[in-house]
Amino acid sequence: MDPVQSKVVNNDEQFEPCPTPLSWQEVLKQFGEQTERWSIDVDGTDVHGRTIGTGPPLLFVNGLLGDLHLLSLTVWVLREEFQCILFDWPDNLSGTAPDSLSKYLFAVADTHGVDRFSLFSTGGGCMAAFHAMRQQPDRIDKAVLHGAFSKCELSFSERVFAACGSVLPGRLGWLPGAVRILQQNHRPWFPPFDSSRWSFAEANLSTTPIRRLAKLSSVMARFDFTDHLGALETPLMLVRCEGDSPLQSKAQDILQADIPNANVEWLHTCGRLAFLTHPHRMKKIIKAFLQNESPQPAAKSLASNS
Repeated sequence: MDPVQSKVVNNDEQFEPCPTPLSWQEVLKQFGEQTERWSIDVDGTDVHGRTIGTGPPLLFVNGLLGDLHLLSLTVWVLREEFQCILFDWPDNLSGTAPDSLSKYLFAVADTHGVDRFSLFSTGGGCMAAFHAMRQQPDRIDKAVLHGAFSKCELSFSERVFAACGSVLPGRLGWLPGAVRILQQNHRPWFPPFDSSRWSFAEANLSTTPIRRLAKLSSVMARFDFTDHLGALETPLMLVRCEGDSPLQSKAQDILQADIPNANVEWLHTCGRLAFLTHPHRMKKIIKAFLQNESPQPAAKSLASNS
């Protein structure tokens, strides 16, 4: 695809004042109190989730690590514009075919009586989003994909984990070196003035069930959506971050080149958990794209926690 067809938004030239940083502890408390909890059965598997807000339905799809609370700050600042629907991947996923993940999205939407909806997906959750857009494009209005990829080449150790991890009990944080890797990948991009937010992220990510992560990793090893990118019709926004690794940047270059008329948003001073570190900036991107508005650029600062 000719690069001119992609609309790339770069917020490095003009900036508006940064909003007051959120007190994540208070938001998390209010999120727990005000969200509607629910549970559904999908092919014999229990799927748990939460719903909050009013407006057009917006379904949130988490990545491979942690749980839906990682998305709570961005959801909190969007709750007055959208009905935000979140769910957790079940520990005992039924099947490892990549296109099987989308059934959870549609089951959650059906339970809420939602025929058409928009998507926000991050990381490994984008596998489900891509297949959902291919399988039932008439049900998805728009999609915002953060840290997406069309194919993932796992390392040897990752392939071993995907093959054998499903028999291991416990949590990710119990594995030797896991916490150190989390710190290297994510901590540098957290607000320097609030170390407690990283503590929350580390605790949440570390409690990922090993068996669930291995099952999702096995799905990812089989995922290859490259040949279908050109056929996507759903209006789509790719969110790219300064903290993306070289492999992630290469994967998103492919998406940007091969998805027709893809919109692209670049976030400076942000890592792969931008929805947790900079929720106001994520809100601007999501709200502007879904509501056909022009986003106002955010303040450029290492402390710009939006």
